[in-house]
Amino acid sequence: MKKILFLTAAMLLYGAFFAHAQTSLSPDAQLRTLFAPVDKTIMTTGHLVNQQFSFVEPGLFQGSPKDTVRADINVFGVLYGAITKSKVQGYTGTSLPAHPAYLDSLSLSNGRIIPITLISWQYERILPDIAVEHHLLTYSGEQFFDVPERQHSPFFPDTLWAAAPVVQQASTLTPVFSLPSSLWFSNLNGEVPVISLDAGDGKGWQGIASGRNVTAHYVQPGEKTLTLRLSYPNQTIYTKMRMKVAIPALEERGWEAEPDESINLVASQAYLGEAATGTMHVFYNCANKKLMKPLLIVEGIEFSFPSVNFNIRASYDVFFDRIDFLNPTTGSNLKDVLEPEGYDIIYLDYSATGGADYIQRNAYLVEEALKWINQQKQAAGSTEQNVVLGVSMGGLVAKYALTDMEHNNSGHDTRLFISYDSPLRGANIPLGTQCFLKYMHDYTLGFVPVVEEAYDAVQAPGTRQMLFYHVNAVNGSLEPVNQDKVAFFAELDALGPLSVRHVAISNGADDGTAIEYNTFAATSFFTLMGTYTPCIPVDVPWWLDPLDLLPTITVCTTVATTTFDVKATGNNATTQVFSAAINIILPVVDDIGYAENVTCFTKPYDTAPGGFSVLGTLPLGIAAGSLPAAAGLTLGGGLTATAPAINHHCFIPTFSALNAPEPGMLESSGVACGTASRCSNPDPTMLSSSPFSGFPEKNQDHVSMDIRIAALLVDELKTMSNTNGVLPQAPGVLNTYFNAALPNQSAITDLV
Repeated sequence: MKKILFLTAAMLLYGAFFAHAQTSLSPDAQLRTLFAPVDKTIMTTGHLVNQQFSFVEPGLFQGSPKDTVRADINVFGVLYGAITKSKVQGYTGTSLPAHPAYLDSLSLSNGRIIPITLISWQYERILPDIAVEHHLLTYSGEQFFDVPERQHSPFFPDTLWAAAPVVQQASTLTPVFSLPSSLWFSNLNGEVPVISLDAGDGKGWQGIASGRNVTAHYVQPGEKTLTLRLSYPNQTIYTKMRMKVAIPALEERGWEAEPDESINLVASQAYLGEAATGTMHVFYNCANKKLMKPLLIVEGIEFSFPSVNFNIRASYDVFFDRIDFLNPTTGSNLKDVLEPEGYDIIYLDYSATGGADYIQRNAYLVEEALKWINQQKQAAGSTEQNVVLGVSMGGLVAKYALTDMEHNNSGHDTRLFISYDSPLRGANIPLGTQCFLKYMHDYTLGFVPVVEEAYDAVQAPGTRQMLFYHVNAVNGSLEPVNQDKVAFFAELDALGPLSVRHVAISNGADDGTAIEYNTFAATSFFTLMGTYTPCIPVDVPWWLDPLDLLPTITVCTTVATTTFDVKATGNNATTQVFSAAINIILPVVDDIGYAENVTCFTKPYDTAPGGFSVLGTLPLGIAAGSLPAAAGLTLGGGLTATAPAINHHCFIPTFSALNAPEPGMLESSGVACGTASRCSNPDPTMLSSSPFSGFPEKNQDHVSMDIRIAALLVDELKTMSNTNGVLPQAPGVLNTYFNAALPNQSAITDLV
């Protein structure tokens, strides 16, 4: 999972405020209180933008050809949320849908056709300094009040004009743009305009409307400016958009052919009323296409992020790339060593849920695959037992499946199970990042696609069942024990021990070495500081400028400063894992202050030894200069600890990958590598010693490949003997583990 999930750089543009352990009213609540006494029944639109605070100012999008602010789909979502929150209580006129159609349209844009969504919405605002100066309102006791018998309304009308392609990035030089009527949100009445699109490809204006698409032809990839023009009888509106165009990289294949068969599969056993579906991609080793020597690969988790046209992939391509590993010492290729051994590879690919479904549901699909494999073996006259290799989460899914089959006396006919840096006792995503996601999700009301995609990934059933700490369990100073995880592993343990040989591969150090070059426990991964001063043009009412000398004036409506801080989990102590502070300065009004802190007791999972990932920290480590620009917004901040260009955290702790008891101390305290004193070494009664336990240890990228893992796989799959460890001493004992962290060894770093 190289690029989380869960966050992108663009997300850092948007303020977000969720009411957990809050020390004051949120900015929105304070602003509503500020304007509560003002009579809003005289408004014509029922939407007062002063009632909400947003880092994307609607007034910057007025439909003028001079407007320089370009919207992408996430900026569009923030604007949509701003208008939604501006609705006056009790207003019964036209309102925005609670679930806008553009969120659902993302799934329709995976091909070349990319829908454009559009909003044209009339709203009103109060300009506090003008209102007070011209006796339209008075300010007293931190609230505004009406002035009796005033001559003019304090409400200034305006219209938001904004559009955006529903994806941030297209993976083609010839995208096709559509403008579905269902994606146009408007409270305007009157003529229907003639709409044209300039896609920024040099072809100029082309008509676009429902049923009529525009195909762009770009010469080079990069960021493009698109402009939508709406021609009315008495005015012409322009709204500018931005979208990145990229050419997808050609994938190197580690296998020369496509699958011999791709078989759809449905689990015969349902979980919570629903059965899992998937596809078995079968690569036979011989020309007669008979299944003789099965190697079942159970993939890890997948997530899709349509708004940024990015997928966290687990596929047979990725697997074959991984076993294309070349031993720099011998010059041999791991695939070339294993292929002659006659293995038929069956790669199990989860359905559209991408494996983020309940682990039990996925496991029942694995059981169905094993039943099919055994039937095919029997028909082919093979007596070979199965080998099951579970990659990342796939190791946990496969373990549940094998154990459940044994528990129910359903023969799996498996001789060897290999788990490859799998969360056998749990996984870790920084709790601070999860809190930041919820913070943004709650504030943006579910309207910002990239926020929702990342938040949904954190809230997926499989994610909740694996994480040691989860944002849903955050509660004051107590340890945020994830009850979904506790319940799942209690259920798994109740199935009993697994009787087959189980070889566990860990990409984490076993000597207590914390994540290299990372932040220390309870210190910051990332601090973002922002200053926001949006200045907007406002039409001057006739009674202020009867000679029409000043058709517009520039008003800087708000000055805001804010700081977000995401910290690593603490060292067995109460820790502040996330904080936000904001200060808003309005004309006439006293400052509005707000602070948000998430504090709880935590263990140092983020910095513990283990297979590491940039999941959840990559986007937080991007330099502020690379963030998309927004008018009036200045950002700063970055990594606050010595770190590589991309900060990382412990994703699969070593003890978890080895299915060992959690050590009392996760990190070493100056213990030298390669010594007998290993403060995080798992219980030796549960495991045989690593054959490399005398080597200096380091942590590696999750599910990376190196010489030591390759040697283990050759031992287990080629010679079918365990030259690197001891044979099983009893059923249910994890026989061999293999710490893959050879220092200074380059690795394949695909994440699944």
